[in-house]
Formats: sequence, structure tokens, C-alpha cells
Amino acid sequence: MEAPILDEVTIEFYKDFKVLSRARGHTSEGSSLPITFEAIDRYAARFDLDDFEGFLYIMSCVDEAFLEIEAKRREALRRKLEVRAKRHGRKNN
Repeated sequence: MEAPILDEVTIEFYKDFKVLSRARGHTSEGSSLPITFEAIDRYAARFDLDDFEGFLYIMSCVDEAFLEIEAKRREALRRKLEVRAKRHGRKNN
């Protein structure tokens, strides 16, 4: 699958999201937590963004999509490892 071609505005939002993603926490199992309102608020204030509500909405939507994709990838990996473990167990019996 080829990466989509992004316009200049979308590229800027993507860059903002990449920076904000560094502020996210993780569960003890390693899953990502949502980017907090406080992190987005601090970022918007730091860079004096005009439309905070719009920025918050966009970052929240992108983050939600990111978390859904990550959860699907983690589940696929879990299933793959489970199948591999079952196969390995059969070979040793």
C-alpha cells in the first residue's frame, strides 16, 4: 500500500501529531494511552495556535484512529504468537 499524498495543511497536522505522540503514556502491557487534553492544551499554548477547539478536535480524531490501528496490530501479533506457540508445542510432544 502506498502512502497517501498529503497537502501542506495535513502535513503540518501530522507533524504536530508526531510531536504530541511523544507525550502519551502507556499501560503496563505496553499499549498506548490517548494523548491527554493537557498535553494538547500546552502544545497549542506554546505555539500560540489560533483555533484551539479545531486543533483539539483534529488531534483527538487522529489519535483515536491511531489507537484503533495500534490495537488491531497488537491483536494480530498476539494471535500470530499464539499460533506459533501452539505449533511449537506440538513439535515438542
